[in-house]
Amino acid sequence: MMKDDFTDKKSISLLWLLIPVVGIFIIAEILFALNVFSGDKLKYWMTQEYFFLHANAFFNFLPSRFWSNITHLGDAAILIPILSIFIIKKPKVWFAIIVTSVIAGTFSLIGKNAFQVPRPAAVLDPQNFVVIGELLTKHNSLPSGHTITIFAAVFTFLVLLCRFSKTRYTWLWLGMGFSFATMVGLSRLAVGAHWPIDILLGAMLGWVAGVGGAFFYLRIFEHTQPNVKSYVSFIISFALLCLSLIILSRGISDPFNGPIYIVSALCGMTSSASILLNHLKDTGKIRFNAFYQPTLGKQLLRNTTGVSR
Repeated sequence: MMKDDFTDKKSISLLWLLIPVVGIFIIAEILFALNVFSGDKLKYWMTQEYFFLHANAFFNFLPSRFWSNITHLGDAAILIPILSIFIIKKPKVWFAIIVTSVIAGTFSLIGKNAFQVPRPAAVLDPQNFVVIGELLTKHNSLPSGHTITIFAAVFTFLVLLCRFSKTRYTWLWLGMGFSFATMVGLSRLAVGAHWPIDILLGAMLGWVAGVGGAFFYLRIFEHTQPNVKSYVSFIISFALLCLSLIILSRGISDPFNGPIYIVSALCGMTSSASILLNHLKDTGKIRFNAFYQPTLGKQLLRNTTGVSR
């Protein structure tokens, strides 16, 4: 059977990174043309003003509550509990998530501080477009952090899924994952928080971060035996529980975004309980088997009765 290129670990650094690397190069050329690297931010947002206003108006044919909840999936605090439900049986995948988060966070922090591009509401009259949620007016628009987060998470899972699940539905999963991440990215336009290029660059950087985290996992942990210490399982379980309770309290105090908060909290609490119960079950099973092993039972019988059988 012919091996699919996307399931070949050797091709990950080439095929998986080809599109985002080319995309980042093209966007860099655009930023040079708009004088962003030289400190001129006026040309950057003025060339996008028309498209931003029309896209913002177009996407808001859907209810504002829909976009408000969807855009929260780009918040790592909301997204991680939801993702945790998919890796209960794969504790080593947490290392991929951690590495991905570090890479994505670094990209976002460096980009926002280096470019210092004004948000739409900082240079345009908020009365002229739809603003959903908090009115953002800082100069930290490029790149979109929410878009980096969702693309990083989605592509981490897509790379691992294609590596471990070699089915005819591979391309379907790729399409669904990319479409989902794109919808969350576009929500940043719908809520009036970012310019289009902010989202494009965020998507490319998140794509690279996700592939990087997955590649780290495949190179370091794929062929190792699961060896998650008891205190690590407890820490992960406790951290998820605390995070879920915080999110649940936010959902209670913010009914408008309640659906996504409640989904995230329920996923986190379910994962927390499952991780802890699986660990306790495994520990108890080991002890149970050790006590009732036939050889151990015979030894105990000889020691207590002096009878050998």
